Amino acid sequence: MSKDQMIVEVGSKRFIVLHTNDDLEAGCDGICDDNEIAGAITIRKTLRGREYAETVLHEVLHALLPMASEEFVSESGKQLSQVIYTPEFLRRAGLD
Repeated sequence: MSKDQMIVEVGSKRFIVLHTNDDLEAGCDGICDDNEIAGAITIRKTLRGREYAETVLHEVLHALLPMASEEFVSESGKQLSQVIYTPEFLRRAGLD
């Protein structure tokens, strides 16, 4: 597995997370491609910090809740990234 890939388990499924320089759809920083056996989450390689976390959380929410609306997933990803990017959370997680 290359440094641009990682495996995550979402529910009972394994997803490969790919970090890419390839063009994604306009205004899109990530894509969740789910199928019955496994899935892939593609993330724009240039993302960093909170923007990266928000995008990964957004795509994981798509994997967990495939019927959820884009509005719900977008807002939830933003809210979750706000929580994990507080100085107190980062300090307690040992990520400061």
